[in-house]
Amino acid sequence: MYSPLIGAYWPSRKETKEQCAERAAIFFDLIRSYPDLTPWFAKGKSAKAALKFPVQTSIDGILPFFRTNNRDTDHSPIVDLGFHLDLWNGDSVSLSICCGSFSPYISNFVLIEFADTPEVGSHGLVKMRSLLEVVIDIWEPDHAIAAPSQWILESGTKHPWQTKGWFNFSKSEGIIDNSL
Repeated sequence: MYSPLIGAYWPSRKETKEQCAERAAIFFDLIRSYPDLTPWFAKGKSAKAALKFPVQTSIDGILPFFRTNNRDTDHSPIVDLGFHLDLWNGDSVSLSICCGSFSPYISNFVLIEFADTPEVGSHGLVKMRSLLEVVIDIWEPDHAIAAPSQWILESGTKHPWQTKGWFNFSKSEGIIDNSL
């Protein structure tokens, strides 16, 4: 069994909540053709609770779901940690985004996690590469990977993108196809 994921990562890039929502809305528009990547729901305390909160994927629909990390003392936003969006498709896919972080300690990322599948096969690899390309185009990461999450966990590398996945990406080298 595999738990495929796509992860994209980039360091400090200060962006507003609105800029993050704009990127997300374009991203959702481009992945609309994948039946398992729509609809989206805000993660809740349970699956039943989450299904009560469908998310409209327009800029205005997404904007309220981008959250900040807040201080424990006065609950004010820690602005340098950016904005976080955590969604679920109501079935087997989750999406986590951290955008707008300009802290030297917190990276920005997009993480799409799929539930266990018996095997990915050539059709699945085409889909993974296509989704990876969309993620790269919209979010402009420094590094990205498409691989089973187990490979990343077992690799012992410091950063997920250092694992040899089905596909790896770096700004300097582009997409490297390791799936052959």
